[in-house]
Amino acid sequence: MNSVVRAALLLLLAPSALAQERNQSVAEIRTQVTSDTACDHRSYPELEATIHVCKDEMTAWYFTIPTATLPPGYIRRAMVKENNSWIMRTTSNWEGEDALQPNFDRWAARIANSIGR
Repeated sequence: MNSVVRAALLLLLAPSALAQERNQSVAEIRTQVTSDTACDHRSYPELEATIHVCKDEMTAWYFTIPTATLPPGYIRRAMVKENNSWIMRTTSNWEGEDALQPNFDRWAARIANSIGR
C-alpha cells in the first residue's frame, strides 16, 4: 500500500484508534507498540523511558520504565490533519495509585523537556 494512502487511512481511522486505546491497559498498548516491527524502539534509562517512533503512523510513544515509585504509563504524540492543518496531538495515560500521579507528572515533564515541547 502506498505510504500516502496508508497515512490518509490512518488519519481517517484515528478517532476509532483513540477510542480503542482508552479501553486497553497500558500493558496491552505497550505490547502492541513494541511488537510493531515498523517502529523504531529505544530504551533511555536516564529518562526512565522506552521510546517507540512509528513513522508510518506519524506517532511517537513514550512509555515509563515502571518502578516502585513510577507507575506504568505512556505519552502518545501523533501528527494528525485537522481542518486542513497538521497538528501534534498528545495524549497520556497511567495506571496506579492516586498517590503516584505526581511521580508520573514529573516523569512526563522530564520527557517534555527532553523533546523541547
